[in-house]
Amino acid sequence: MKNWVEALRKRMLSLKTSLSTGGGLALLVACLLILPLVFLPLHNLHRNSLQQASKEVSNGAGGNATASGANTKSTGTGPAAENEEKQDTKSSSEKNDSSEASGHPDNNDSSETGDSSEASTTSGTVTPMEPTTPPTPTTPPTLVSSATLGATGDILLHMAVVNAFAAGGSYDFSRAFAAVAPYYQIADLMVANLEVPLVNPADGYYGYSSNPFASPDAIAIALQNAGVDICLTANNHTYDAGHYGLIRTQQVLDNLGLGRVGTRMDAEAPTFLIRDVNGIRLGLACYTYETGADEYAKKTLNGIPIPAEDAPLICSFDYEHLEDFYADVSARLSEMEANGCDAKVFFLHWGEEYEDYPNGLQQMIAQKLCDLGVDAIIGGHPHVLQRYSVLESENGHKMAVLYSTGNELSNQRKEYMSAEGYSGDTEDGIIFLLRFDKWSDGSMTLGDVGAIPTWVEQTDIFRIIPLDPGKSPEEWPTAQTALAQESYQRTLSRVWG
Repeated sequence: MKNWVEALRKRMLSLKTSLSTGGGLALLVACLLILPLVFLPLHNLHRNSLQQASKEVSNGAGGNATASGANTKSTGTGPAAENEEKQDTKSSSEKNDSSEASGHPDNNDSSETGDSSEASTTSGTVTPMEPTTPPTPTTPPTLVSSATLGATGDILLHMAVVNAFAAGGSYDFSRAFAAVAPYYQIADLMVANLEVPLVNPADGYYGYSSNPFASPDAIAIALQNAGVDICLTANNHTYDAGHYGLIRTQQVLDNLGLGRVGTRMDAEAPTFLIRDVNGIRLGLACYTYETGADEYAKKTLNGIPIPAEDAPLICSFDYEHLEDFYADVSARLSEMEANGCDAKVFFLHWGEEYEDYPNGLQQMIAQKLCDLGVDAIIGGHPHVLQRYSVLESENGHKMAVLYSTGNELSNQRKEYMSAEGYSGDTEDGIIFLLRFDKWSDGSMTLGDVGAIPTWVEQTDIFRIIPLDPGKSPEEWPTAQTALAQESYQRTLSRVWG
């Protein structure tokens, strides 16, 4: 943004010099040159109309992709689209007025010209043509409703995190989310990736140092109290506690009234979730990658074989059989549309851990899902942030994708990860905000896209620190300001750079 502002400042200084020598004409030219810069958005997400074939007017809307704070919900798409359509209508009207004034109809053909010539020859007068009726001005669509979807990254309860929140034989994770909770509540619908199964205390808790993850129910309670509405349950740790953990985790979330998507308790249950948010029906689906098949051709997660009876309960895909995955996505999209979904969002647990950039498979899959009609992809699993992009299909459909949301809570500290040869950016996370706008003509568009960087601070406990772009670093709720600023700059560079 600073570079853009500096470029604008230099442009204005140059134009100021021209004004001093060029008089009124230079003033006119200067205005014409500056105005496009002032109103140029950072990103223009064109309208993804559900009625694109019959309503070209829906192609003009867009949105801005910026890092933003608590004011992310601003409606930036409607006015721009309305202005463009008003200009189109004005131009059309002027053309018709000009045509009538000159005596030439809008649609001449040779037969009408011939008839006119014949009348002139026989009678000596020209037969007047019927006046052209001006077209009825098109009424620009108006904004009916907006819904902001929020998503954050991986919740990984290593034993250091679990033990930090132990209190007299129970656990309370509320302090981990105390500072960030108000920012979760910006979203109309907030989603988090619960990357651990939930087990009874008698079963023992594990944090992946010597055993797979198994975590206390208290983490789900803390997420709910902080403002999370839905937990993603399909990931490579879904089966860490076996069939028992797979089913019990869903039962705990259901008993709390927390939504979930990615797993189910019986093979006849839906594989996606629909939420009505401010009159906008959002369809959500969640898939995790598989780690291949064992010698008995069973799918595995983290190398753990999934029994045949449990395989349908986990939404997953195999990198070696992507056509099956695409067919499944296509079927889910059809079901969502049949259930009246206005927008379809897919959460994918994919990619490679600790890699700063999405790999070729991620990018190929993203483009294919864009082609199929998915409106947004929000990714997880790499434990570091990856970039935000807008993809477009051949038919003009646009899709937003954030390849990885990073870690929201974990013990993957920079010093540990750097010692193992990784970037150490596993302390960085994000609250990703994506707005959907519904218009009076029935179309749906992607509105503003925003983000609030987060950073995991470790003292005697672990706290998620919101790095609000609207505040100075001194106002952030941490005493470790220098480390927080480093995290903030990494996030801006990695996601928006």
